[in-house]
Amino acid sequence: TRIFSVLPSLDTSVCDAQTKKFNEAAAGLQGVDIYTVSMDLPFGQKRFCNSFAVDNVKMLSDHREGSFGAAYGTLIKELRLLSRAIFVVGPDNKLKYVEYVPEVGSHPNYDAALAAAWDLCKDWSIEDREGLRRDVWWFFSLPVPLSVWNRVKVLHNDAFVAFIEPPAD
Repeated sequence: TRIFSVLPSLDTSVCDAQTKKFNEAAAGLQGVDIYTVSMDLPFGQKRFCNSFAVDNVKMLSDHREGSFGAAYGTLIKELRLLSRAIFVVGPDNKLKYVEYVPEVGSHPNYDAALAAAWDLCKDWSIEDREGLRRDVWWFFSLPVPLSVWNRVKVLHNDAFVAFIEPPAD
């Protein structure tokens, strides 16, 4: 499973926040690779990553040809920039979630994109309880809306839900 976080430039506040948000999420999403795609030059992407300790997402530069942007419909030819978008690609290499953000200054729906990635990880085994506990506690350390948790928990068996939720009083 892969998430492609597409943005105009790392040197803007929304793009900065978007990259940092997915970097935090990537630390706890096992089996999910997250890529940030921009028209920034590779050395600019490296500078950004080094400056902000962004080490959980992979950077892809579309600067040379704009081929990613052309293929996924995010290339703004006149400005040589990419429009903001999120793509979640499943293990079968098919798009499972797509969001084209209508305003360049707006944030994408992080919760929906991350929930789509979680949906693709629904076959997790709970046999390795300690490894799972680490991932689950990371997940609950984030501000996760109840609606997202309700979508995720229905995808798992009763043993998983019992492991996560405290017993009812």
